[in-house]
Amino acid sequence: MSRFRLPHLHPTSRRLGVILITLALASCAAPKTAQPPPYNFSNRVEEARNGNLHALHRVQLRSLYMNEGGMTVHPMSDVRNPLEWLQKGVDRGDALSQARMAYYVLYGSQTRHDPTHDPQKALQLALAALSNKTLPLGAISTESDRTRRQAHADKLTKEVAELVRRIESILQQRPLAEKGNAEAAYALSQAYTPFDVQLLWHNDHEFSGNKSQHVRWLRQAAEAGHAEAINRMAVVAPDKEKPLWKVKAARLKTAADNLTPQAMFELGNTFMTNGQEAEALKWYQQAADKGIKPAQKIVLQLTDPTVVRLKAANNPDAMFELGEYFRTGNWEGKDMKLAQEWYLKASAKGNANASYQAAQLSTLSEREPLMKRAAEQGHAQAKQWMMATLQAREQEAAQKKQAADTARQQQQQLQEQQLAEQKALLARVDQNGSADFYEIELYCNHGGKRCQELRNAALRAQAQRNREGVRAASGQDENTQRQNEAMRKRSECLRKQVESLERYNRGQQSWHYTGEC
Repeated sequence: MSRFRLPHLHPTSRRLGVILITLALASCAAPKTAQPPPYNFSNRVEEARNGNLHALHRVQLRSLYMNEGGMTVHPMSDVRNPLEWLQKGVDRGDALSQARMAYYVLYGSQTRHDPTHDPQKALQLALAALSNKTLPLGAISTESDRTRRQAHADKLTKEVAELVRRIESILQQRPLAEKGNAEAAYALSQAYTPFDVQLLWHNDHEFSGNKSQHVRWLRQAAEAGHAEAINRMAVVAPDKEKPLWKVKAARLKTAADNLTPQAMFELGNTFMTNGQEAEALKWYQQAADKGIKPAQKIVLQLTDPTVVRLKAANNPDAMFELGEYFRTGNWEGKDMKLAQEWYLKASAKGNANASYQAAQLSTLSEREPLMKRAAEQGHAQAKQWMMATLQAREQEAAQKKQAADTARQQQQQLQEQQLAEQKALLARVDQNGSADFYEIELYCNHGGKRCQELRNAALRAQAQRNREGVRAASGQDENTQRQNEAMRKRSECLRKQVESLERYNRGQQSWHYTGEC
């Protein structure tokens, strides 16, 4: 029987391979693992202290946060130092705790709470997690189904195996990168990029790794001429550096023999954005020769004799003329956006006509500042526009004030009318009393002095009418029916007054019913 041998690998990689194969074989024959008890989330710290691994894993997540700078510690009221809980899990021989500590030792942000990065220690912890048979990865899964629990464990194993691969890369490549090796620096930068730690940390992989270290080694590789690093720096560099790296990436592309016409056009845009017009024109011309319409238009704009002459003058008047040329010209290079750019350049250098034209092409929100500048620079039409605008604004303000005054007067008149009606009601009921229940309620709402007395009398009268109505229901004459209907309508009117007044007093409506009853 032939002896099984792994291919030639780094010693740590071979050891990792053996561990993964052993775990895979063991999982096929392993009996179903008994599930540990769940835990009470509200008391997770106490239960973690008492040995509940579910709770321990949750507590470890408290106060440890991933961001672009790595993993940072933010003490919380219930968990002041989550590193203590990581260490508790490691001391108990828990694989997930070992893997989490390995990640933290590698990618901690090195604030005052954090230890110095130690890739060698991280590797020992990660390998221990992969080979752990006491409390292996996934053993404390919340999944009750065996198949799903195994999938959980497999996913965790892949995440930790990727962590091991990155640690090995850091250990192997850093000495070379520190000596200036571009390939090693690029490989090192990739060991700090975000990666999937969905089960390891229950966090978005966008913030895993360490962006600052990634950019640091990527920049070193790019500065040493590594092509892919230069292209990546054009994407991840700080905004103020991006134009420089975009130009460097563009120059790399210029050496390629298989550029498409669109790529040539984009190279022209990159050089033009960075003020390298001559270089941009070369690529625009190549793209134009291959039929790219926008490139043809730009070439015409850049090579037109009038444009070349006015650009060479380099003064506000010439800039204004360029704006006019691009705005009013009937040639193919006509371009309102470009016209506005030249108007604004001339305006900034004091050309009143340019300020006025720029205002004409601007949105409403941007127009007034430019018109004001043109007026201050002496432009007659701009002065008229500003005067008309200020007059219209003053007139609008006066109209608004007048409308507000009128509304206030009407409100005051309405309040006075309502007050007069209330006084008349109070005086009439005080003098004559009332047998109508709803009128009495209105009287009470207005603060009538005889409120309780009249309310009781109205209730007694209403009860008497009810009794009489029952007795006479069968013998009512037509006149009595009309009187009863009139009383019903008046009571309904007064009820509406009472209800609308209550809504008015509660702020539920801005009016109340004042019809005569």
